[in-house]
Amino acid sequence: MINFYQQEVFEVDELLSKIEELKRSDSRFIFRGQPDYIFYLQPKVFREDGIRELEKNFPAKNWGNWLNRGDLNKEVKACFCGSYDVNSSEIRKLFYITVYTMMYNYTLSKCVSKNSKLFSRKTIKLYAEKPENVWCIEETFRRIFIDNLILSVGRVSVSGTVLNYSRFNDCLTVFDECLPQHYSTPTASLDWSDDPYIAIYFALEDIPKTASHMSVYAYRETDQSKELPITIVEGDSGVNNPRLEAQKGIFTKFNHPFSFYFYYNQFPCIENYITDDIENAAQLFKFDVPVHNVDDLRKTISDKGINRDSLLMNEKNDLFKYKINA
Repeated sequence: MINFYQQEVFEVDELLSKIEELKRSDSRFIFRGQPDYIFYLQPKVFREDGIRELEKNFPAKNWGNWLNRGDLNKEVKACFCGSYDVNSSEIRKLFYITVYTMMYNYTLSKCVSKNSKLFSRKTIKLYAEKPENVWCIEETFRRIFIDNLILSVGRVSVSGTVLNYSRFNDCLTVFDECLPQHYSTPTASLDWSDDPYIAIYFALEDIPKTASHMSVYAYRETDQSKELPITIVEGDSGVNNPRLEAQKGIFTKFNHPFSFYFYYNQFPCIENYITDDIENAAQLFKFDVPVHNVDDLRKTISDKGINRDSLLMNEKNDLFKYKINA
């Protein structure tokens, strides 16, 4: 899947030399900075604190009872010939995948509702079809849950031939995630930049007092003919996103977040897909830099004209008048 190369870099000049070498390579690298090297490459809405915020902001407070109402237990038993019921761990996971889909889309749709003039016509049309109130009612849960249930059923013929494998709907949302991500609304995407010096700037932001190192990552696809667990995504071309342009922004999204959750009972991070296979189709480099280099790195970034104003990070540059802090 992804080959991983990690190195501790003790001096600023050594770091700059390495990222310049990657920039000059034939295939495109994207870069990301993180203020503590122990952090994983995982979107906030996949982390426990982000999930708790999604749950807190979700207006349907009785969602925990939805699985036990109506005739859903009959539907479950019918799909699996009585092998599972609503109390089975596998069905509980399908239940949470369904509710998570609703929580996440509720957050994004409310974001679109409150900032509608900023989104593309495509997103506005999608919102008109599925506004935020649709995402927090039991009727929507039943429809999505039953769809997920049917997809998850694998079927084998009497002779033992697999007729269809168990599958999951891994599409988290059809709403634009790129614009909200750049304006303080956490999404299931990860921010990267085409510019390694902008990545270094973000590695220097809000370094925890306990951190011994910050990290700069570089990622590239080496074989686009193979399926990868993550996809590099450009911003929506139909949207005015000044921060995206200023930060030379790019995103990665997970292709199978719910499949991963079902099998491992947690959402994925990029590190979950690291292997030693020489035929992997992507590379991830991680440079861990001791925090004693902070002042020299800040000077380097400042000399290149990279700061809060140039990256449009100040409040005056915030397009969104409404946010959900997840």
